[in-house]
Amino acid sequence: MIEVREATELESQSWLDGWRDRLQAWYGDFSAEPQWVQRHIEKNLTRWSDAAQRHLFTLCDGGEPVGQLALSQITDPPSVMLNDLWVRPQLRRRGYGRAALSWALQWAPQHADQLMVIGRGGDPAQDALFASIETRALQMVKPLTRNDSRPTTATGRAMRPEEFGPWRAGQEIGYVNEIVGSGIASREEAQAKAAQQFDELLPDGVDTANHTFLCVEADGEVVATNWLAHHYSPATSFVLGVEVEEAHRGKGYGRVAMQLGEQASLEAGDSQLALNVFGQNLPAIGLYEAMGYGAAEKIRSLRFGS
Repeated sequence: MIEVREATELESQSWLDGWRDRLQAWYGDFSAEPQWVQRHIEKNLTRWSDAAQRHLFTLCDGGEPVGQLALSQITDPPSVMLNDLWVRPQLRRRGYGRAALSWALQWAPQHADQLMVIGRGGDPAQDALFASIETRALQMVKPLTRNDSRPTTATGRAMRPEEFGPWRAGQEIGYVNEIVGSGIASREEAQAKAAQQFDELLPDGVDTANHTFLCVEADGEVVATNWLAHHYSPATSFVLGVEVEEAHRGKGYGRVAMQLGEQASLEAGDSQLALNVFGQNLPAIGLYEAMGYGAAEKIRSLRFGS
């Protein structure tokens, strides 16, 4: 059994310094781009500092501190965020982490309708600890290297202006369905969010600067598309929408679309490619992992009373 109390000012400063170091190690494992790493560190620190309410607790056993638990209340979406759960390295594997999470799951419903956790992927300890909290999405990233080999099963070309309207409509529908399927938002909320995001991202349609729209063709037919934003974050292009036509799935065209996207990202001057994928899309996650993408962030959430 652990005791939980509010952290002292000295403990709070020590925790913040240590958390910053842990964030550096976390994101540094996924990228050699210092500015990208720093951007993600600052994103976490800002999420904490800008929260409506912040609560840093010290975990104790017999009165002795064994770790810290950082919880914050955020408004978008209304949630309790588990920002950090840290146990002293020499005291791990004694159940303190599970006890702290159990305490957080009792505390959080008094303050919000759901608990959110953003952690790192590829960490068996975190996966085990948060196994009861559903994975909603992953942010994945891959360092790129120049490769002169080109896909042989299909060819790529730029999307034509007359193809853009129908493509955008299909992308919005697919995005809404993925949001709803992930449990992040209702259909009405998802439709409003999708329309707003597409308008903001693509003010000039197919001619929007720093965006690439690729069509993958096989036997004269478009079988897949890939939409990328270049310089989305430092040295990084971002896949905003990759899709294979339903009749052509399972034929390797998704991999081709990603390979062409990687080449386009390098040509745009970026050295890595990132993407978000919803947690229920296991085939896509498997493809990205096989292509060398690592899950820099795993977004989990648990809605209370559902």
